[in-house]
Amino acid sequence: MPDARKTRILIIDDDDGFCDLLRIHLSAAGYQVQVAEDGVAGGRALLAQTPDLIISDVNMPFLDGFELLSLMRADESTAAIPVILLSGRSDGDTMAKAVELGAADFLTKPVTRDQLLESVEACLARAKGRGAPRITARRRRSEPALRRPFQPRPGNHKTSQSRPCRQAPAR
Repeated sequence: MPDARKTRILIIDDDDGFCDLLRIHLSAAGYQVQVAEDGVAGGRALLAQTPDLIISDVNMPFLDGFELLSLMRADESTAAIPVILLSGRSDGDTMAKAVELGAADFLTKPVTRDQLLESVEACLARAKGRGAPRITARRRRSEPALRRPFQPRPGNHKTSQSRPCRQAPAR
């Protein structure tokens, strides 16, 4: 169960229906949830307000879950944030790549409520145990390598700016 301070979880997935299902389960469990529609919007949300945990789909437009995780692990200010990767594919190569990139867990879609909450609680407990540092605003300003992929691309008519991240309604 989450602490008295609401634990923030960022969900990054281009499937609105699946995002809503995850949001409902996590909000009901007491977590503060934010949703982003793809890796670029997720990166922007990550830089705007650091979550305690990220749940990301692997296959998304613009920036997939593997690319996002790779960028996060390459930057010391986001490297300690646990990331649970989700995919409809459960082949060995996909899972091996998730482990290689440092995913905290890998879940295969469809995911049950119990699988989701068990994974979230285990990942948060492991992160708390190692004392993962919180990112300060001062450190965030000094991470141009991480920010670069989340900037709009010139001439790209379809960007992830079409829909802003959705904040889950407070209960």
